Amino acid sequence: MTGRKTTAWEIASDAEQVVVLWRLLDRHPELRAEADQLVLTVLEAVERSDVADDVSTALESVSTAVVGAHSGRQRGRGYVEASDAAWELLAAAVDPFVVRLRQLVDLGLRDAATRWAPASSWVCLRRAATTDAPSTLSPTS
Repeated sequence: MTGRKTTAWEIASDAEQVVVLWRLLDRHPELRAEADQLVLTVLEAVERSDVADDVSTALESVSTAVVGAHSGRQRGRGYVEASDAAWELLAAAVDPFVVRLRQLVDLGLRDAATRWAPASSWVCLRRAATTDAPSTLSPTS
């Protein structure tokens, strides 16, 4: 052991570090532009495989037990087919990825957005195939 003392920053949780960074930016607004550039760098560095793993985990969280709990006779909805419940749950699981895709496009981070596109495409295609109503997840909205 080198005898180096552990800093408070090193033992702070992610949530605590976020609070500290927000306070730092509030006290030093001149750092906001630099912080924004650093965030863009982090957003641009996302790996397609990481996104794929996250999407896969989200989709796998929709188990047959969860689908079963959301299908059949449902209070306030009447009878819900298992396939309808499954698609609703899968779309909800993927929706955060669609939101992130739109955010990246809005920021002009098209390369990073392409790594998020498969999740968005899945939801948009499914919505188009199952409804005549305009989708809130359509690529043009």
